[in-house]
Amino acid sequence: MTKAELQGVLRACGITLSLDRAKKTLIGYIGSLTAVQLLNFAGGLTGLAKTPACNLPPLGSKKQSGMGFATNVGVRQQGFLYHSPIIKGIANDLKRQAMRIVAAKVVLAARVDRVHSSPDGSEGEDLKSACLDRLDKLTEPPANEGPPALPALDDKPSRKRGGRRARKAKEATAMTDLRKAQNRMAFGKEEKEVGYAETTKGLGMIGQANEARIRSQQIDQRTKAKLSKN
Repeated sequence: MTKAELQGVLRACGITLSLDRAKKTLIGYIGSLTAVQLLNFAGGLTGLAKTPACNLPPLGSKKQSGMGFATNVGVRQQGFLYHSPIIKGIANDLKRQAMRIVAAKVVLAARVDRVHSSPDGSEGEDLKSACLDRLDKLTEPPANEGPPALPALDDKPSRKRGGRRARKAKEATAMTDLRKAQNRMAFGKEEKEVGYAETTKGLGMIGQANEARIRSQQIDQRTKAKLSKN
């Protein structure tokens, strides 16, 4: 190797090391391969830092067309994030939500590297641990809370049927004037009783109000017993 070639190799190694130091947060969070793919597609660290998080999952996805296969199966956005090591272990039905969580931290890691606020890459490890904690909570089964509580009792009054037939039925079973008079007693007067021995029954005010009248107690036509015509 000539001296000029050696100088070129050393300069290239220096540039590579400087780039690695500049992107330690992003590489520590998402991995070197996925970080390089995203940087190449976004046009550098500044372009990735300015990219919205919702636009990261489609980056690198290839749409299969003209193959005769269905395209609505599984996750549509199978880009660089979908094939990253942090997403591979997630179940298929949770990968879409997991990619949203990872994409938000990718943009944050790119902005940290852009301003060189974490040269040692510790911020990337913190972001990765926080993201893994969220993914663990996402994949853990729901807690068994026991049987659900019974619903509150409905104390509303029951609906009463209305109409002509309902009114007739209520009138047929309503308390008659004769029964109302039997349940009342005149003050200072002895109650008349009917019956024999111990099986007597009081008459209440039946006949008390008609002592000076010729007409007897009127019969309510609504509650009068009816005979069938047959």
